[in-house]
Amino acid sequence: MVLQMLDDFEDEFNLFGIYSKAMDEIKFIYTINKHFKVNFRRDHNLDVQLGKEIFCYSLYVYEMGEDFSPFYIIKNLSHPNQNVLQEGSLFQTLDMEKYLLPNHKGFDYLLKIPYHLEEGESNPLPLDEANFVADFSLITNLSNKEKKLFFI
Repeated sequence: MVLQMLDDFEDEFNLFGIYSKAMDEIKFIYTINKHFKVNFRRDHNLDVQLGKEIFCYSLYVYEMGEDFSPFYIIKNLSHPNQNVLQEGSLFQTLDMEKYLLPNHKGFDYLLKIPYHLEEGESNPLPLDEANFVADFSLITNLSNKEKKLFFI
């Protein structure tokens, strides 16, 4: 699935950045599922086209039921991109990786909650109670272009 940028849209969500104490991706998702008694499962990649390049980000989805929008966990760093020809080069660029949110490189994962949390409302996944999460923060300073990345 390739994400194409739309000009105007409005999507209500909260986005949390998570730093996971250098856990690998599979162990992190397993630990999230076990700790919070949820079932995030691997979904298709989130493919984002930037110029002539396509970067692929791991995407996990948790669906609570038919009446609810899904929660997503997205890896902030893309998979190594091995099929890219840089302009003016005869050779492929190997192992290119790109952050989905370059201004938030301190976060390994991004948690998209499909609605805005009201003042005083707690996160349905209380990350502050998880000893495997070193740091997390609500990301509020997204540009419109960055918000469009999360129209999943």
